[in-house]
Amino acid sequence: MDKIDSNVIYNELDELTKGHQLDVGYVRTIELEGELKDHKFILKGWVENNNNCNEITENFFVKLSNFITKYKPKQNKLHNSTKGYISIIFDKEKLKNYPPEPDKKYNTHRLSGKAKNNFVYECSNCQSRTDESIPPLKIKYKSKGQYMDCDTEELRFCTDCSPVNYDKVARHWNGYGVDNNTVTHVLARPWKEYDDNRNLIKEHDEKWISISEIENISYTKYVIKVIERYLEKTNS
Repeated sequence: MDKIDSNVIYNELDELTKGHQLDVGYVRTIELEGELKDHKFILKGWVENNNNCNEITENFFVKLSNFITKYKPKQNKLHNSTKGYISIIFDKEKLKNYPPEPDKKYNTHRLSGKAKNNFVYECSNCQSRTDESIPPLKIKYKSKGQYMDCDTEELRFCTDCSPVNYDKVARHWNGYGVDNNTVTHVLARPWKEYDDNRNLIKEHDEKWISISEIENISYTKYVIKVIERYLEKTNS
């Protein structure tokens, strides 16, 4: 089967959304070990609301249905989010010439707008709704000067955009130290250990640990891949 140009997909979706309050975005989903996987196109916002609302809405979804029938994506889904949110996923081997160009015309990794409701959490990569029970990844950037505070940021990733055991890693570490878009340290949560010599339980405060010193790093390494790829795109 001939591969489809990603620009064709993007441009047809862009044309489909004209006249509506919809953003079109493009991201990549993530495999179990943190590598890039499928192509995810996103429609986020509202179908234009006016006196002919029902007719316009029906017409939009007819066009969208025709698009899906024509290109046969791997998956299409209407999500529960703070805005209307539709994702259309194509297998990683089905498209060519990605990401869509020109890059400056639209943002291929972050759609405009953020959740207004503090009780709704969105994926930092694709802005679909995430599991509220999973804590955010707390990023702490290296200070820009001796007497300057460190900048911080919280990231969340959905099932499509996170590797295997992401939830366990998110709960295991209290933070991630970043220097030049590279995770150099992780912040261990307070922990307790039994001291055989003194026959007592020793309590430890949270502590920054170098990545090179982490034991059993595999799952953490996968999450770090996702963090660093996100930082590289957003800070470039």
